[in-house]
Amino acid sequence: MNPETEEVFRDKISEPRDGYFVEYTPVTSEMPFASLGLVFTSEVADLAKIQKLMDDELATWLKRFRVPLFVSSFDAKGDLIRIDPYPHLMGYLDPENRLIKRWGPFSNEELPAEQVTRAYLDNVYRDVPFRFANEVRKKVRREARFMRAAVPSIILFTVVIPVLLELISLGLEWLSRILEFGSLSKGFYEIGKAFGWIKPSQKEREKAQKKQKMEHYFYHCEKNPAAFQRLKIENFEKEEEATILREDAALRNPPQ
Repeated sequence: MNPETEEVFRDKISEPRDGYFVEYTPVTSEMPFASLGLVFTSEVADLAKIQKLMDDELATWLKRFRVPLFVSSFDAKGDLIRIDPYPHLMGYLDPENRLIKRWGPFSNEELPAEQVTRAYLDNVYRDVPFRFANEVRKKVRREARFMRAAVPSIILFTVVIPVLLELISLGLEWLSRILEFGSLSKGFYEIGKAFGWIKPSQKEREKAQKKQKMEHYFYHCEKNPAAFQRLKIENFEKEEEATILREDAALRNPPQ
């Protein structure tokens, strides 16, 4: 395949700011403009301030990468911040170096076509790490083949072979006795538990308590599915918020 025409995947760029971080996604073959997300890690009630930050970031990134840019902002839960009259800011630099911007999208026909050609993007993004699409697909296929081949081997070496070796070491004539003894032991154990002679272990008690809780939760979820749906959404939001905070911390405290 010709590297001059083959599709490339360019890395995203993340940078910390005061109270938020930004994530820049370069132009792709599917999207004829770059995108920038401002992710606020704490609540910002002043929407005018968010608009000003979006406007500043638009100008900053267009100077850095002269390609059409689509800017959005998100809260700590990953939800889009709603700004009237339109929550997205879009812009580009024209041939006279004028900043053309709008709160709302441009159509593909309105965007400067010369700024999304392969040669132009290769030059603009020359310092951005990238991978050829074909290499990425090959890597994914290799990993998928490895997993398909590895799973049976893992089971073989961790389960089947140790059991066979153990049986061989005992002698095959013992196999029926072992199975018989196991069945009898299990039967006596169940009888002992039923009459209270054998007390359940800590692990068994925890398992029983967990099962009881699950049945209890299931009963109430069935009775109020709307509340259960709200709870699921709340849990998803908390997980997303935790992920965003971890990403922000990693940007501000990179490993040495």
